[in-house]
Amino acid sequence: MGEKVKRPLTVWMTPVLLLLLTLIFLLITWFFIRIELGWAGDMGLTPVFWMTCLVIASICFLSFWALAKRKPYGRWLSALVLLLYLPPAVALPLLVKLTVVGLIVFLACQLSFGDATNAFFAKQKSEQ
Repeated sequence: MGEKVKRPLTVWMTPVLLLLLTLIFLLITWFFIRIELGWAGDMGLTPVFWMTCLVIASICFLSFWALAKRKPYGRWLSALVLLLYLPPAVALPLLVKLTVVGLIVFLACQLSFGDATNAFFAKQKSEQ
């Protein structure tokens, strides 16, 4: 038996962010369903909006689960979700915006092309 490859820091940080995104989109969905049902006022929102939030939350959770199970598609789906999350990060002050966008892009690049991440997922392929 070979030595077990440790989980890189990027593979630890990304699922945490993905779970936070999942919870955020589920809370948004819950809030707007409450509005639709008339519990919190009537704004006339269409179900398409909250269904979109539910689909985004599902994709975030799927990428979290795939990373947790060490599936190769999980790293690419997670990088895509991180990069698609950039537009909401643009509505911040300039210095904070540059920092947040830079960190998200760095995390996505390390998750996609980092040597430690490549070794982590390559070890899983050889074990099968």
